[in-house]
Amino acid sequence: MPYFRTVEVYPTSGWWGTRWHEHDRDGDAFAKVSRGICDAYSASLGDDAVPHTVSTLRIFIDTDGRLVRVPVDPRRTVVVSPTFTDRVWEGFESAAVRVVPGFADLALAVQRRVVLQAVHAAARGLASFRGLDPSALEAARQAVIDADFVFTWASEWKSSPGRRWRARCVFRTMPDGFGRLVLEVTDGDGTKRAASPEQVAFTTVEGYRRAARTLRWSAADRLEVVPCVDPFGDDAGSCAVAVDEGVGGAPRLTVLQSAGLPGRPDAAVEEPSSTPEPVETDRRSAERDGPEETVLLVVPDPAERRILGIGGGPTNDVPELYWRTLHDLFDRLDSPEWAAWWAPSSVPTLQLSWWADVAQDRLFVRRGKDKVIARIERTPTGLREVDPVQAARDDLEGLLALVQRRMSLAVPPALS
Repeated sequence: MPYFRTVEVYPTSGWWGTRWHEHDRDGDAFAKVSRGICDAYSASLGDDAVPHTVSTLRIFIDTDGRLVRVPVDPRRTVVVSPTFTDRVWEGFESAAVRVVPGFADLALAVQRRVVLQAVHAAARGLASFRGLDPSALEAARQAVIDADFVFTWASEWKSSPGRRWRARCVFRTMPDGFGRLVLEVTDGDGTKRAASPEQVAFTTVEGYRRAARTLRWSAADRLEVVPCVDPFGDDAGSCAVAVDEGVGGAPRLTVLQSAGLPGRPDAAVEEPSSTPEPVETDRRSAERDGPEETVLLVVPDPAERRILGIGGGPTNDVPELYWRTLHDLFDRLDSPEWAAWWAPSSVPTLQLSWWADVAQDRLFVRRGKDKVIARIERTPTGLREVDPVQAARDDLEGLLALVQRRMSLAVPPALS
């Protein structure tokens, strides 16, 4: 049976020195600060396995307001969890967060507190909606606070030829989203140790594990590792360290080669600062004594009547004006007028989408227990022969008319 053990804010990575959310400065800062918090939260969940149909809750940053449709309080971050209310049997559960404006300019201690509140709220919302045991979630929240909001992970020890030295990788996740790796070396009995300067590592604990697998003794006095390995196996080069005996028999480390940074191959990237991040107060005190809750959790009502436009694809060879017009029309259905039209339905949700990987054009409507699936199926070749804007309107009007007949509803309102 699967177990719920991972909470992550998406995206979980990006290039060094660039925004992970290109057009959302606050969302970008939120995603990067969340990395260590999510991994620490998830590490605790893994220790207290919660049975569920899937293992992961993925929190999407709702930059354009498609998922968080409640009135937004400019002083609060808003979380909707889950955003997909059907039972999920594969893949991942979904939630959405609308980041409070100005988040990127908040003090780091406040950013961390807001992120933890949002991550915990998303997990609580899922647990409430799906009927999961919430006790492990409270333990995970406390584990993040006890860890001072910093995730750390260490690999197993590897002995040098002759077993004079032992070495391991120690990682910690920084507020810029990336990890920092130090090589820790001890003598044979572990009483004397030394650590190398930091190298930039990848952004996830999975990346830490990939890097740790590259750790090797290339000689009795030379240690090598690839600090940053992405999911596709690409890396930013290796780090090499010489190990010899220093004062009092303790290991002495000399960096022979430093790894590069995980930036775009064609872009200049800035070196990371070696200065510890500024923390004006103890992080646990900031969590305990800071302002009241700044995150609003919205858990969907499974009986609520709603019209949900979820988009479609693939967009390859489909005129951009066609699918952009459809998405705009989907958004317009989120209005009191359309809610009143759908309210008499015996099924809570009307889910609208389009699909272009088909052999022939058709309108598809299927009624299920909890939702009506209504889909426009269009061939790209057929769309090249018509006005894409008018075709989008005609297709959606035809689909809604078919829904009206199948569900015995009133004539739908005119599309504005």
